Amino acid sequence: CRGGDAVACTRQGVIFEFGIGVEPDAVRAKALYAQGYRLSDAACRNGSAPYCTYAGDLLATGMGVELDDARAVSRYTQGCEGGNANGCLKTGRAHELGEGVPVDLIAAAEFYTKAFDLGNNSGCGKAAVLAATN
Repeated sequence: CRGGDAVACTRQGVIFEFGIGVEPDAVRAKALYAQGYRLSDAACRNGSAPYCTYAGDLLATGMGVELDDARAVSRYTQGCEGGNANGCLKTGRAHELGEGVPVDLIAAAEFYTKAFDLGNNSGCGKAAVLAATN
């Protein structure tokens, strides 16, 4: 985390939150989660699509930042637009379930298809299920 790795910060947060090999420390865990969010959000603003998706994950779970589904979808969409397949998959899921955005099954299918096109095989199956059920 000291080296500026957002993922390392959040992993350390988990260690302190759950006391994995250390005494549990909720205050330290929260600070590490917050640092992980700040680092991932900064990387996203600098054009790192994977970190946009990671920032979305932290927003969607409330790890280190206030839970905010709408902002999570915004970050997932940025990740997707930057070529991150997981960002596309998560944006599709948000549109399918109405998490942070209104339900839009057409948009969901489009994002799932884009996820597949970018290499995430789950996107194909999810798009097919939507097509078969609607």
